[in-house]
Amino acid sequence: MWETMSPEKVYSYAHFIHTIIRTGDDKLKVLKENLSSKELTAEVCSKVLHHLVNDKAALYIACEEGHLDIIRYLVSEWKVDIEQRGHYKHKHFHDHVPPLWSCTERNSIEVLRLLISLGADINCTSSTNGTALLVGCLHDSAECVKELIKAGADVNTPNIYGATPLLNAASKGSLSLCEFLINNGADVLGRDCNGRTTLHRAVEENRLDVVKLLIEKGCDCTLLNDTEESAFRQAALKGSHEIVEYIAKNVSLDPIDIIETYELLGAFDAEKDDYEKASKVWVNALELRGLEREKPILKSICDTLGKYTDHVEVSSADEIKGLTSKEEFMVQSLLVRERILGPSHSETIWSLDYCGAVYADMNNYSNCIKLWKCAYKRLVDKRRNCTEDCTFRIQAIMKVFVDIAQERKTSTKFPSKDLLDIFEILICSLQFGCKMFNVRPREEQAAKQIAILMKMALQLMNLLLMQELHASDLDRLKHLAECAVNTGIKDEDGRTLLHLSMEAETSTTNEYTYTLFPSFQVLKLLVDVGANVNGMDNMRNTVLHYCGNSESHQVAGYLLDNHAHADVRNSDGLSALERLISSGYRVCPMEHCTLKCLAATAVTRNKINFQECLPKTLYSFVEIHRFA
Repeated sequence: MWETMSPEKVYSYAHFIHTIIRTGDDKLKVLKENLSSKELTAEVCSKVLHHLVNDKAALYIACEEGHLDIIRYLVSEWKVDIEQRGHYKHKHFHDHVPPLWSCTERNSIEVLRLLISLGADINCTSSTNGTALLVGCLHDSAECVKELIKAGADVNTPNIYGATPLLNAASKGSLSLCEFLINNGADVLGRDCNGRTTLHRAVEENRLDVVKLLIEKGCDCTLLNDTEESAFRQAALKGSHEIVEYIAKNVSLDPIDIIETYELLGAFDAEKDDYEKASKVWVNALELRGLEREKPILKSICDTLGKYTDHVEVSSADEIKGLTSKEEFMVQSLLVRERILGPSHSETIWSLDYCGAVYADMNNYSNCIKLWKCAYKRLVDKRRNCTEDCTFRIQAIMKVFVDIAQERKTSTKFPSKDLLDIFEILICSLQFGCKMFNVRPREEQAAKQIAILMKMALQLMNLLLMQELHASDLDRLKHLAECAVNTGIKDEDGRTLLHLSMEAETSTTNEYTYTLFPSFQVLKLLVDVGANVNGMDNMRNTVLHYCGNSESHQVAGYLLDNHAHADVRNSDGLSALERLISSGYRVCPMEHCTLKCLAATAVTRNKINFQECLPKTLYSFVEIHRFA
């Protein structure tokens, strides 16, 4: 009899038990025969049944498969842990959940009833504190939800994201489920971690019937979420005409709030190219302002977009009726959002992007660049970090500049000033990227975005150097390049901007080729503004190590003339000089290896504790000559 079993055998036997449960005939009979074997002790069997294979134990598998007889047998005969969690995975969501949670998600009512009868904890939670009732509402498993509440489930327990059963039911847009939960004590004023109320969730799903119910039950449509949007205003941003009309007519609200919500609704219609509907809504908003009355409610026209567009917001019905083109409606939509939501609101920034894209399609690159530059600056100022939406925008902007450079006629002036402005904003992103890069544990996405930003910075320099710049623009470029170098930014492999200027991969980002690299002119610019020619990547390669082919010999000569150390060895013990000589570069080794270099190498080769006898100013010099 096996009183003990190695971990490998436990795993193997557990895998075998799981296979029995999932496949084959007479599952219960075969399972009993294997678990009642005289060769296994009860302790070993229990260990096997509780062992996780692919993060799931035997009972969890039986619940997934819906085998009631096996569930009953495992719990009654073997006393398996009825709350033991298994791994649940759905698209981008992962969680470790108890069997009761799993069967509710699948709407397996019979399994649910059996687990409850066998003593499962109705309020047992997942690793994200989600209850079975919570997931039942999210998946609209009405029968399971009613069974759980009948058994005494807590109707208001939130998960770590603040979601409650009612919030999930509202997200699903289930009127009957929302009504049932409210009648059984659900809190209609609950909020999730983003400050969204049940009303916000219902508006997101454009469910007028659920919105009506929630307002009747006491939900406040003026409460703001974390982006400072009420459910009423959110309905306008989603283009939900029926919900906006219902709330405006049935809830007592500030007249200004109603007017501005209608104006935002018209902006949505305009951007969806429904100009007739947009005009109608905007005229309605003007009528509500009562311009013909003694005390009309006037617009507070803002001028924050004055330097980006010559358009002004319309202020009369005749002016609205005079709008005819896509461009006019598009810009009006932007101006409305700018005035009501503010310049840094995500919807305003999106509107700037949209307008810029429309101008790009019209080959009006000048207006496109102005608006995209504005959007990019606002986003960087708002986020103050290195996010995917920031890198997405800089790539889109760079594509436009490359198109201009490739397609422009000799009479067309290249917008160097705009590109320099973009470079200045990009440097802010690089600075935020450095801070993110030093945070541990380092996020994989952060490293990816930083690598893209570094490439875009080099692309900007390369594109500008291809143009005939005025002296003032060239001075500004040098200053900005110096700022970029001074950020000390490195990618995940420890490569600096100087290293990447010699990499062919810098030419392409996300399968789009901008300007071609390696670029000698960019490398010279970086060296001229103070880039460290002896800086090393994670494999101790200096930029001179990257010159190991005949095409890079001119660059190698320039680097050597600018005090690059040819005797520095990388992690493989190979010096840059050895690589150059092997590629056919004609050089006298002693011309680029001083007595000082040899002394530093000797110090590190013999592991001499130089900190006790050398000034600190020499530490870095000795370190780069460390013998690999």
